[in-house]
Amino acid sequence: FFTIEESEYLINFLNHNQINENELESYQSKVDINENVKRNSEVVYDENSPISQSIKRRAFELLGIFPYDETYAEGLYLIKYNQSNAYAPHYDYIDENIRQNINHNYNSFVGGTNRFATILLYLNDVDDGGETVFSEVIINSESNDLLNSEIDQYLVSHDISDAFDSNSWEKELLLECRRKLTYKPKKLEALLFYNQLSNGDIDL
Repeated sequence: FFTIEESEYLINFLNHNQINENELESYQSKVDINENVKRNSEVVYDENSPISQSIKRRAFELLGIFPYDETYAEGLYLIKYNQSNAYAPHYDYIDENIRQNINHNYNSFVGGTNRFATILLYLNDVDDGGETVFSEVIINSESNDLLNSEIDQYLVSHDISDAFDSNSWEKELLLECRRKLTYKPKKLEALLFYNQLSNGDIDL
């Protein structure tokens, strides 16, 4: 879906740009639904670079949306996760109940517009961790105690047990990775999921 050159550009953009807080707040006030979602990663967004524009147009083509319309597209969120960084479970559609102060109809079921789909681009390979978790899909029915014991053993064996507080939300997400459907990142791969059903209703 994207090239090694584009990946390297985006990594460089993330590593060498500091987000302008006023710019980010303005952008999030229009599009970001996750103000109260926990995350501790570094984030920069790229809305207008030639690489960003090219990838956004490619995404429209993949989704069969023609012609390309910039007003329906968002900038690329470039997110950097270190060893204990995480992003708590959340939905990618925009909750109109949260965004009551914005003059926009987010209900696609009755003629409005919302986030139709999300495409995640993976810029790096990782030895372990970094999974994208689909928290509504349970694939492992083992007890929490057993899974937590396995996680603790893993953290000790890799000498990273101090990276997570025992009762932290980040530690809780390690359990989610063992219990729920996950996608392991692989460089230059992309993951597509839809936020709405074909009739415009929200896809939970």
